[in-house]
Amino acid sequence: MSVSRSIRAVLILCISPIVSFAQSEPISNPTASAWGQVLFAEGDRPIRHARVEFVSFSTDSGESKLTDDKGRFDFEGLEQVTYQVIVSAPGYQKLEATAQVQGKTGPLLLRLRRTEEVATPMTNDVVSAQELKMAGKAEKAFNKGTRLLRKGLAAQSVGYFNLAITKDPAYYRAYHNLGLAELRLGHAQEAERAFQKAIDITGGGFAPSDFAMGMALCQEEDYRRAEAVIQKGLEIAPGSASGKFYLALVQFALNRPAEAEKSAEQALSRNSDFPEAYFLLAGIHQREQNRPALERDLTEYLHLEPDGPHSQEARTLLAGAQRDMNQTIASGIARP
Repeated sequence: MSVSRSIRAVLILCISPIVSFAQSEPISNPTASAWGQVLFAEGDRPIRHARVEFVSFSTDSGESKLTDDKGRFDFEGLEQVTYQVIVSAPGYQKLEATAQVQGKTGPLLLRLRRTEEVATPMTNDVVSAQELKMAGKAEKAFNKGTRLLRKGLAAQSVGYFNLAITKDPAYYRAYHNLGLAELRLGHAQEAERAFQKAIDITGGGFAPSDFAMGMALCQEEDYRRAEAVIQKGLEIAPGSASGKFYLALVQFALNRPAEAEKSAEQALSRNSDFPEAYFLLAGIHQREQNRPALERDLTEYLHLEPDGPHSQEARTLLAGAQRDMNQTIASGIARP
């Protein structure tokens, strides 16, 4: 079996729910935590029910939580990498920062400023409390759906994402993960609609939805449009490893192996622990009949993903490449 035949499967397997932190987290990779507080910049008063999001620069995936009554947040089970931290709350300017997470990281003090726009006044405190309650329910439904999606239960996750959207219609991450679930189920058009909604809500400012939209278009073999939307995402997040990888997949599908190879190498320069990128390079080098490079790619893939979805195929191909290489060397020695 050729690596090329498995590329279509990679399109789906490589996309993680937005709340998971790696496509396949190595067991040896220690986890970390981050904690802190969201404060009003004038007077350092705590802001409750602010949404705090940690997004990994290497995988474009992340997790979000609401602060408690004292403005506190706490994330567990993070990878020890650099994250984009996004904080938002009604009536405040959105804050975007970066944080290097190692071990127990904190306290992170995130200060928001009032928005210059006049907030829509609440009619009474009961309405305000109800909105906060709805936001909390949306968060719980989102997290439940995402846990199911991470377990491979895409069909069961859809209802929870829809519930989160009902509770919070502006919850773009819920739309994004709904799109991922539909994509896993093979519902490309439904996935496109969900990703487009996430893009519309963020004003085109959330690159992972562009990348995922590109994968949905790949399912329909609309590679030209897929390339365009992935490039748009890379304009927003030029340092994204997964964005470069998705671009490489599309370029390979468009029979532009040289460009695909360059994009895959750029993905690895941003995240060296990226097994799918090595598997894609194996497909490219197999097509080019570059056996030394193919052997190197498959070795790296198996090092990172010894029990992955393509591991058995990779071992078979690696054994064949090594056998061919040994035969070539032997025949060269035998010549007078």
